[in-house]
Amino acid sequence: MIGRLDPMGTTMPARLLLALLLAVPAVATAQSAGGSPNRRCEDATSSVIEALRSSRFKEAAEGLDAPLRARMGEDALARAWNDMPEKDGELRTIGRLHAGTVGGHPEVYVPLMFASATWTLRVACASDGTITDLAFKPPRR
Repeated sequence: MIGRLDPMGTTMPARLLLALLLAVPAVATAQSAGGSPNRRCEDATSSVIEALRSSRFKEAAEGLDAPLRARMGEDALARAWNDMPEKDGELRTIGRLHAGTVGGHPEVYVPLMFASATWTLRVACASDGTITDLAFKPPRR
């Protein structure tokens, strides 16, 4: 009971406080496991890039939110992905993802280095990591 000594010699409120203090790191770890909004956006972007590289365009489109998928579905993603090497040669390297916050929402920029030019993939996400916008930016010529 509250205020009474238990067999360990502590009062119940003290034991409750100790249990709560010990639980704080576990809660913080569980919350950080999902990552920050930027990290969730990076993870979603990486998944879409991997699907695109493997020509799994349906899977890539499934990573987009419904309004974006309606505008840019499987066929549009395939066209966009396949048009870049037709214009600028073979894809040589996918650069490091650069995440930031624009207008309060996470965005990720990824350099796509082709034989003769570098394109930029820009991805915007909701805070839960759902991709809300995706665009392939051509190089300046």
